[in-house]
Amino acid sequence: MPFIKLTSLTTVALIAFAANSVLGRMALAEADIDPGNFTLLRLISGALSLILISLLVQREPLTHIVRSGKWPTSMALLVYAVAFSYGYVSLDTATGALILFTAVQLTMHFVSYLKGQRFSAMEGAGLATAFTGFLILIIPNLQLGATMLGVCLMSLSGIAWGAYTLLGKDAVKPTLLTTGNFIRAAILALPLLFVSLPFEEVSQQGILLAIASGTLASGGGYALWYLVLPKLSTSQAAVAQLLVPALAAFGGVIFVNDTLSTILIMSLLVIISGILMVIAAKPNNSKRP
Repeated sequence: MPFIKLTSLTTVALIAFAANSVLGRMALAEADIDPGNFTLLRLISGALSLILISLLVQREPLTHIVRSGKWPTSMALLVYAVAFSYGYVSLDTATGALILFTAVQLTMHFVSYLKGQRFSAMEGAGLATAFTGFLILIIPNLQLGATMLGVCLMSLSGIAWGAYTLLGKDAVKPTLLTTGNFIRAAILALPLLFVSLPFEEVSQQGILLAIASGTLASGGGYALWYLVLPKLSTSQAAVAQLLVPALAAFGGVIFVNDTLSTILIMSLLVIISGILMVIAAKPNNSKRP
């Protein structure tokens, strides 16, 4: 895949990830919809949109679509989505996204370490720089009142998303696999009906936000992410996602009336610097003994 195309598709996927944080916070902050119904609608609408993409664009037979996907990957997707929704009840847009993708980084790099991967000096410096950007923003936000339950739930969501990313790294047909994973995750999510509000009590705005999250930000975004994922190294895939919290933070400023602060701008600049260092680094393919 040409570099410009890869960069463009990766950027669109990251914007979709950030949109999920903004849409989720918009829906849940004002109690337009409860976390259980938001998760269900998000997964079901995402599955339906991906089925249409697989049928009409990818020309996949319906039997192949139904049989695609893997249960372990689908379970990781479900855990991510459930913890994400319940975590955002008590976290603002920027803090939630920061915790989420910090956990993603820790998960992916920890797995790489367990597999014996060694990082070049430039990659290590880039990671350290990017994490410094995280700390610049996350520590003041936590001191301003983010609840520990929200922090734990969003951390769990990030661990699950890291697992989901790693499990899809070698996908041969990424769109088909993503479709199957969403179908299975939606099925696994059905018990949420028993702990969610009656559907008639959910606002129309909340329903629309959940569907937008499912069809556009989740279905389309995840399909793109699985498409570019095999072309990225584990380090590049992990660190590229560090841009998402900054995008989500600015989305929160625009759509959820979050405050644009000097700390937010500093964090963004530091994170981008770290990303550029990792992307520019020569990959170190050696293993530790």
